[in-house]
Amino acid sequence: MRAVLGQGGQAVLVDVDDVPGEGELLTMRSVGICSSDLLYLRVGTEHVLGHELAGVRADGTAVAVEGLYGCGTCAHYLDGRINLCPQSTLGDC
Repeated sequence: MRAVLGQGGQAVLVDVDDVPGEGELLTMRSVGICSSDLLYLRVGTEHVLGHELAGVRADGTAVAVEGLYGCGTCAHYLDGRINLCPQSTLGDC
């Protein structure tokens, strides 16, 4: 499996042994690197880059993935305003 990681201020494509976390593996069709990823590179991240992505499930269903997460329980999250959740990747409330 391959991933784009930050290394030495650059985005590099590397082979990875295992996929961390839980979820469903997709066959990727498109992945974007955005301005926040470029900022992360400037400050030295060594994490996986790219949170705009689209792919296909094993059953052939096309999917787009929203690269945000939240707590799953607060009023902001339950109201569909994940960006305001304190646990969100974008949260600041």
